[in-house]
Amino acid sequence: MVLTVCICTYNRADDLKETLKSIKGVAKKDEIELLIIDNNSNDGTDDICNSFASDFTFFRYCKELKQGLSHARNRGLNEASGDWILYLDDDIQVEANTIAECLDTIKNSRYEVFGGKDNPWFKYPRPEWFLESWIKNSLSYDKDTVLGKNEHLIGCVFCIKKSVCQELGGFNTSLGMIEKKIGYGEETDIQNRAKALGVDCVYTPSIVVKHLVPEYKFKIKWLLESGFVLGRDIVKTKKINNETLSVLKYATIASVQLLVHIISFTPMILIQQMHYKTWFVKVFRKPIKWFSMSYSIVTK
Repeated sequence: MVLTVCICTYNRADDLKETLKSIKGVAKKDEIELLIIDNNSNDGTDDICNSFASDFTFFRYCKELKQGLSHARNRGLNEASGDWILYLDDDIQVEANTIAECLDTIKNSRYEVFGGKDNPWFKYPRPEWFLESWIKNSLSYDKDTVLGKNEHLIGCVFCIKKSVCQELGGFNTSLGMIEKKIGYGEETDIQNRAKALGVDCVYTPSIVVKHLVPEYKFKIKWLLESGFVLGRDIVKTKKINNETLSVLKYATIASVQLLVHIISFTPMILIQQMHYKTWFVKVFRKPIKWFSMSYSIVTK
């Protein structure tokens, strides 16, 4: 078996159904192994999975009792029959050529870690004040590109050679989502460790998925909280040599950025060229990330 498509899921039965429908519509019945790792869902996820079992020659459904996305991904690593694992999120839709492009990349390249891009899927109406740039993760390259030290593939469409993932020890279980708690960094961490071993991480923009933007991401609370958590988890994945200097550096960046944002964006709201919610997020979200990085070093 060449490729295992691994989907880790937790209480997203309706979204998962859409994901599986999209894969069923484009993948040949026997060209992939489809592996579902259920991380203790209680919303009928098992019934949804069982309803698709006959659509794939190689289909498996497993329960992972240790809570957390990284635990689920590591279970997928242990269970996968394929030489390669394509990790997909449980709220994406594949495009017509997503699986074919992934298989073609495996066959015709020497990459050991690669990933594609996601386009926002606005299933729910997007508020007028909400900017697409706040949830768009993809890099801007238009051809296959080896990523630099501070560039990383996204996790919702992430492919890795199984032997490489095993050599790296899998995903760091202290990082990533746990139940519905926001968490980041597990994909960044494993890519950093791969690069340290001389393994290239390659962005392949021909591999595309649509990624659901759920309604809760349209809330200011989530946008600010996600900025804080991102800063916290960046610190978890960074090697910091001088903590005192780093605390001062990040706090200074946050303060200056906040002041610049207030000066830059306030006139736009005063002349009614910007919604007050847009203003609030643009002013505070990025500084919160830097303040969080400073705070996380002090409190770790």
